[in-house]
Amino acid sequence: MDPEYTWTTIVNKVHDQTIRPEDYPNMFAQFKANALLNTNATEDFKDVFDNINLSDSSLGNSVSARAKALSQLVERIDSIDFHDDSGHDILGDVYEYLIAEFAGASGKKAGEFYTPHEVSRVLAKLVTYVSHDSSEEAKEVIEHASRPFMVYDPTMGSGSLLLTVQHELKSETDNPDTARVHFFGQEINRTTYNLARMNLMMHDVKYQYMDLRCADTLESDWPMAWMRMALTTLNSLMRSWRIHPIHSNGTTPNPN
Repeated sequence: MDPEYTWTTIVNKVHDQTIRPEDYPNMFAQFKANALLNTNATEDFKDVFDNINLSDSSLGNSVSARAKALSQLVERIDSIDFHDDSGHDILGDVYEYLIAEFAGASGKKAGEFYTPHEVSRVLAKLVTYVSHDSSEEAKEVIEHASRPFMVYDPTMGSGSLLLTVQHELKSETDNPDTARVHFFGQEINRTTYNLARMNLMMHDVKYQYMDLRCADTLESDWPMAWMRMALTTLNSLMRSWRIHPIHSNGTTPNPN
């Protein structure tokens, strides 16, 4: 962002009452133009704010009324301390909390973009679990801090499950280096896809470590190179799993 459109500058303009109605649309337009400058990050930032409608009549019936409403919103957000008691930045956690609250108010439609955190934790623990009899290769993939860990969600919604896997991996390995995790995800709904991109960005995931796409997984699954890599990793993890048949009476045969 250019200096004139950073959050600090916008807040100062609001406080000084020098903000102009056109500053808000110009800010988003400038972000969109700058997103095209870095070709490596274009797909991660391109059109991420396209669902924001600054002309929505619910903000006001005139340009000046809508600008006033936006300025009041800026002041309200600026009054919030986005740090916990230890000084940790919790902006990403606040964003995810708002997504969850919105999902709770959306009823059945919530399943389209949000997986309850309790369910996400169970899935994330399964993905990052290492048992005493796991193969050495499986243990190294999960526990070794220098090994990259890739996670793919074919129906990622707002991306909360991806972030939960990262959290469980860090707690399992006691490794704060989030850069070892590379996120892959697909989402068919563009609004939800944009939510996921913003969610990861607000959790300080750099664009180099996210590969998210807006597409229908049933119609256009991930490239075969990725699928081969994922299956190879899955096969190595499954070598240590013991799967026994279940008899019709509900018992399992003696594995020995």
